[in-house]
Amino acid sequence: MDKEGNSATPPENAPAESKPGKDKWDIIEILARPISAALTALTIALIGYFGQSTLTEINAIEQDARLYTQLLSSREAAESSLRKDMFKEIMDGFFTDRITAKADQPATAAVIENSISKKLLKLEMLALNFGDSLSLGPLFGEVSKDIKGILKAHKDLFEDWRATSNTHHKRLHGLAKRVASAQLSTVGPKGEILTIRIPYEKIKQQGVQPSEEWQYTWPYDDPLYNPVRTPLNTLPLCTEADRKSNKCKPMRSVTIELRNASYEKKSVQINLIIENLNRPTEEPTKIDFRLDYFNFPLIDNTRLSNNERFAIILEKFNEAEVILKGVLFPGIYASQRDKPYLNEAIQELKRQKAAQDKAVK
Repeated sequence: MDKEGNSATPPENAPAESKPGKDKWDIIEILARPISAALTALTIALIGYFGQSTLTEINAIEQDARLYTQLLSSREAAESSLRKDMFKEIMDGFFTDRITAKADQPATAAVIENSISKKLLKLEMLALNFGDSLSLGPLFGEVSKDIKGILKAHKDLFEDWRATSNTHHKRLHGLAKRVASAQLSTVGPKGEILTIRIPYEKIKQQGVQPSEEWQYTWPYDDPLYNPVRTPLNTLPLCTEADRKSNKCKPMRSVTIELRNASYEKKSVQINLIIENLNRPTEEPTKIDFRLDYFNFPLIDNTRLSNNERFAIILEKFNEAEVILKGVLFPGIYASQRDKPYLNEAIQELKRQKAAQDKAVK
């Protein structure tokens, strides 16, 4: 306003104040805001969808794994329970039911043979289901004595009780050979197998006089022995430094001395000597025992150094020859009841770790 109180008006020809115009970047920014919001919302939705799908899939896999584990556990529990009940039933039968004629039945040949047959059936079930975890040799021996004892006690009932006894013993020996052969086929591919054939005349019992002793040393007496090709000789002998650092792989010789073979009992006396050729100062392993059809390699074996085992079985015994089979195999494949010593387990862990470190390098 001027001094007289009149309001001041701009001149008519005064230029109007211009507003700044919106350039293209402002337009892009305005348009980008809703698009950005939409893309963000879409991304969040996609992440949520795929995340939920992944979680659902993982949960489904975990549920399947849990279900599978539960089914396996249930099946193993049921199988263990069945095996336990079977074992108890069979063992109760062995110690409560002797091979004998029933008290309420007259002693006849049919009754006695039926009793023997049932006893052999129980032994068959026990051997085929538990032969890899039980030492069944004594049980086989006891059944063999029972068969002979009951038949001899009632020999008047049989036309030829010895022939009847031989028939049942043939079944008993057949079962034992079946179990031993199955166990040998299990550990055989993991180690070295030797087969020994000896004429029966060379080792049979000579009354009170000691029989001629027959000696076999593997691999040198093996018909296929070749110093170049035999696995025993493919590695060089260890140096003294190797022996001190325990890097020597055992290279063994097995000497088997046989004597006093009994055709009636189908058995032979054996003296076993096993040497580690890479450690001449190591004391040889020596063991003397009676070998018959009732020796089973997974259970009846000789423990050696470096967690190795040696087992020998009687495969055939007749008036012409005696055939033995031996196997040298890693102790890890022995029966579950045959646990390694602590120092052997530690050595094996060290060996595995060294092998892993070498593979990484």
